[in-house]
Amino acid sequence: MDEGSGTVIANAHPWTAQQPNVGARFADPPGDPAWVAAGRFGSALRFSAIALNDTDRIYATILHPNDSMSVGAHSIEMWVNPMPTFPHDLELFSTTGGQQSGRMDYLLKFVRTGGQGSFHLQLRSGGFGETMMSPMVELGTYHHVVMSYQPGTAPLLFVDGTSVRASQTVSGTVENLVFQALTLYEGDADELHLTFHPFTEQELLDRWCPP
Repeated sequence: MDEGSGTVIANAHPWTAQQPNVGARFADPPGDPAWVAAGRFGSALRFSAIALNDTDRIYATILHPNDSMSVGAHSIEMWVNPMPTFPHDLELFSTTGGQQSGRMDYLLKFVRTGGQGSFHLQLRSGGFGETMMSPMVELGTYHHVVMSYQPGTAPLLFVDGTSVRASQTVSGTVENLVFQALTLYEGDADELHLTFHPFTEQELLDRWCPP
């Protein structure tokens, strides 16, 4: 997210026809989100105060591949600086399809508690459901947040150097990789990254660079 202007976020890597589309568009330009010069790395996007019925953020096709594609191993990585003013939870990332046989979905969100908050990863696959929670973090600073998944293993939530694993393994795939990014969010966001590689805890510790 280093463009600094305009309504299109360019992809940092070329994709083939079987991988996600290049770039993303703001859902409701030009007012929200807005570019800010001082992100975690270069410029970033700032999402302003929102009501529950105002979810125009970044088009859900930000990481949407061909309709025939279902995805197993993958990771979502981002740097976010939540600035909640409304009492609702902030939704960073979500997928759909977990109620179907052989599928899974998840919701990654930020839950504020007073002057702090924690990141929650809600999983659903068939009859299994679980919410994983990070340790409490401070408001007003960037946090490194990763969801990493390999079918047949326990999904991983990684926040600022701390890993939390689900209590049991999950085998489903994400249907069509139907992602929705930053649909209900207040604050800054930078370096949104999708990879078809399931990170290990050590790999993520190597990638994490504290502010």
